[in-house]
Amino acid sequence: VQFLTFSCIIISCVGGFCAISATTNKKAVIKADRAIELEQAHQALSAAYTDQETAHEKLEMIHKELEKAYIMIRMQALTDGLTGLPNHRAVMDQFSKELEKARRYHHPLSVLFFDVDRFKYVNDTYGHAAGDIVLCQIGERASSTLREGDTLGRFGGEEFVVLLPEADANEAITVAERIRATVAVEPVAAPEVAGGIAITVSIGLSTHLVDGDSEQALLSQADEAMYAAKRLGRNQVRTAEEARQMYASGTNTLLTR
Repeated sequence: VQFLTFSCIIISCVGGFCAISATTNKKAVIKADRAIELEQAHQALSAAYTDQETAHEKLEMIHKELEKAYIMIRMQALTDGLTGLPNHRAVMDQFSKELEKARRYHHPLSVLFFDVDRFKYVNDTYGHAAGDIVLCQIGERASSTLREGDTLGRFGGEEFVVLLPEADANEAITVAERIRATVAVEPVAAPEVAGGIAITVSIGLSTHLVDGDSEQALLSQADEAMYAAKRLGRNQVRTAEEARQMYASGTNTLLTR
């Protein structure tokens, strides 16, 4: 009897141990499965984060490319395609800024307006390709004479404009004469043109307040002065005041400065 009782106890213990072991194993399997699921979820999140970083980098690259394209398009919109100088629009934008500063701080501002003497003859005689070379050379030569802060732009055709902040009429005359002399110093080399093409410019000059207080008034006065220079023989500089004196007197002569 005791043996049977002991055997039953042993069998019960073994059965209980097996049940406990089975439960423990089941929990371990569940935990293992959960660990695998968590690891898979972690890997999926890591992959998603990596994809997000890659997408963000691509978006940044696209954004930078768009910024570059915008800057290039804006530069092209404000740059003369032939000479590389500021175009009509860019000159007028800068003119408005310079005029506003001149008004606000009561500083002088002068404007030069010039074009190529007998440019039609150049185009008709040597061709438009040679005319383009002449325009580019004039831009380069005129640019080399300017002060820091001055603006030279191609206004249209063979016309150029120079904005001279901080320059009164006398200072502007000095700059204008320097441009005139530098342009005329030697002929422009052009293919199949022996000896090059001799070029000169006529320059008109106006000064803020003295000759007007708006962009249009100052440009108009400088333009009139340029035509006065042409009527007086070309290859020279004339001020708006001199042009007014000449037209008032009805003559084509002026006293030498």
